[in-house]
Amino acid sequence: MVKSLTLLIVLIGLSMTALSEPKPYKATYDVYEDGTVKAILTSRLKKTGANQFQLTDLTEGTAGLASLLNFKRIEQTDFIFHNNLPEAIYHSMHQKVAFKSNHYEFKHQPGETGYQGIDHKKPFQLNSQQPLF
Repeated sequence: MVKSLTLLIVLIGLSMTALSEPKPYKATYDVYEDGTVKAILTSRLKKTGANQFQLTDLTEGTAGLASLLNFKRIEQTDFIFHNNLPEAIYHSMHQKVAFKSNHYEFKHQPGETGYQGIDHKKPFQLNSQQPLF
């Protein structure tokens, strides 16, 4: 029994180590409104360096008003993966609908509690003891 339990603990520890870092992927999703597909969302996760990753989401209107108004939204998050936890170091969002656009972004130094960014062309600062992601 003790050998089995020890082996199980070792295997769980090895699998957690192997899975501690996210794996790159690309996925496409349908975005529904009132039971009808209105947009397509494509998400990509790629490794950009040692313990560094980039998550990108692109949503494009494909039907109805979303298509007619050329709805497009891009979000990008650059993050590090440290101690099995993600920590955002940069995030941006750009959205365009017809002739109106919206943008926000923030930056962060790993290990610090401060976040600096811009929302609707106005700078902001935020402190958080919990790393944002």
